[in-house]
Amino acid sequence: TLEPLLTTSASRLSIMAGKYLAVTTMALISAYAKSFKEGQTYISPLMFIAIIPAYLVMYKMPNEIPISYFAIPVFGTISVFKELLYGIVNMTHIGIFVFSSIIYVGISVYLAALMFKQEWALFRV
Repeated sequence: TLEPLLTTSASRLSIMAGKYLAVTTMALISAYAKSFKEGQTYISPLMFIAIIPAYLVMYKMPNEIPISYFAIPVFGTISVFKELLYGIVNMTHIGIFVFSSIIYVGISVYLAALMFKQEWALFRV
């Protein structure tokens, strides 16, 4: 599903940051789970958590969105896309979104690397 994202006006860096954040978060959760079924149980709430911000931002006009929303991973993505759909290009909001996404991606990649260095995460039965 990368091709439709590349047709939007979002920067390639922000798209890749979002992809890495999603993949490393799911890798952390799946490495922690003992079975496929348990992994699905752990990942299911993440899907609902990703949907809630969409509903919260949906009823706000772009000029009513608080600046703090742009620093929260899912809220930031939805808020930036909403502004872009309304034709608003606010570089401050985009900068906050991209910078915070890079920070979150860095943290999640670090945690995934830390987890996969542990023997129990690799050879779990």
